[in-house]
Amino acid sequence: MEITLTTEAVDLVRRKGGTVALDLVRGVGCGKPTEVVADMFLKGKDLSSYLPAEQDGVTVLVSPAMSRSEAQVQVDTKGAAFWRTLQVRTDAAGRGSGSSCST
Repeated sequence: MEITLTTEAVDLVRRKGGTVALDLVRGVGCGKPTEVVADMFLKGKDLSSYLPAEQDGVTVLVSPAMSRSEAQVQVDTKGAAFWRTLQVRTDAAGRGSGSSCST
C-alpha cells in the first residue's frame, strides 16, 4: 500500500495532533459505495489493531481492512480556509461496493 499525503494534509494533521487513522467503511444498502475515511479525532478509540506508518512527520494508522487491500491512497484537504477536512482517494474504494440488490 502506498500512502501519499499532500503538504496541506500534513499541515492539518500536525495541527490536530500529528496522527490520522485511515479506515475502510462499507456502504449499507443497495448501491452504497465502500469509502475510505480519515479520522483525526482518536481519543478513546481502540487502535491496537491498526498498523502505524510514519509519513512526512505524521503518524498514519492503517486499519486491518485497509492494509489487506493493495491500493494507492492519497490524502488531501477540502473545504474553506477555517474549516478544512481530510479527503481520501484510493483506487480500491469502489471494490466490493455496497450489497447486491434484486428487484
